[in-house]
Amino acid sequence: MPHEIITIPFNASAKSFYADELNKFCLNKKVSNKKIEFFHDEKTVYWTVFIEYETVLEHSFNEPKGLTEAGTLCYERLREWRKVTAEKEGVPPFVIAKNSHLVEIINKEIKTLEALKQINGFGRRKVEKYGKDIIEIIKTFYEIPNEG
Repeated sequence: MPHEIITIPFNASAKSFYADELNKFCLNKKVSNKKIEFFHDEKTVYWTVFIEYETVLEHSFNEPKGLTEAGTLCYERLREWRKVTAEKEGVPPFVIAKNSHLVEIINKEIKTLEALKQINGFGRRKVEKYGKDIIEIIKTFYEIPNEG
């Protein structure tokens, strides 16, 4: 099973650990095991996370047509984000984006807010409200991991 070790330094001025790197890594992964440790050197405190994972997400029964395997996984990740967001806002998921919108966003590999505005159904308000999250998921999902 693949694994990753992510070490995050403590940011003293913000008084927190920036978990962005960890969150990005986990976007298209199913974590099966993790171990968290804290350590420090003479100057800094660190948070280290050992993660065992699979790059497989639960698929929907209505898989979209015309997507690659990676596109289908990204589609599932966007649907997951949409569901959580819709639940928080108390609206049906299709109000945020229809399945066909998600497929189009993936097929066109939309990576900017301006490009997202070109998707039918994504006006200025919707892009302002959800665009940053959608773009972040797309960009992060298609990043090529460093194989060292």
